[in-house]
Amino acid sequence: MATGFDMVFVDLDAKGQGDAIELVQRIAAIEGELAAISDARAIEEAGWRKKENYLKTELGKLQILLRDMRKPNITEIP
Repeated sequence: MATGFDMVFVDLDAKGQGDAIELVQRIAAIEGELAAISDARAIEEAGWRKKENYLKTELGKLQILLRDMRKPNITEIP
């Protein structure tokens, strides 16, 4: 029964090194684009939340005004 593992990577020749560099650059470019998209989304969502909060506040004010229009009269019945 095996007690552990060992991993060995083969050395790259000049072409393999060039290919690896190209792949690393492509990965970095894609990661950069993903980060930019994430940042843009966060900015848009912050704007939407700000608008939503404003509208909810205005809605609450109108509901309070509507509620205050009719005050109940409470009388005790003997």
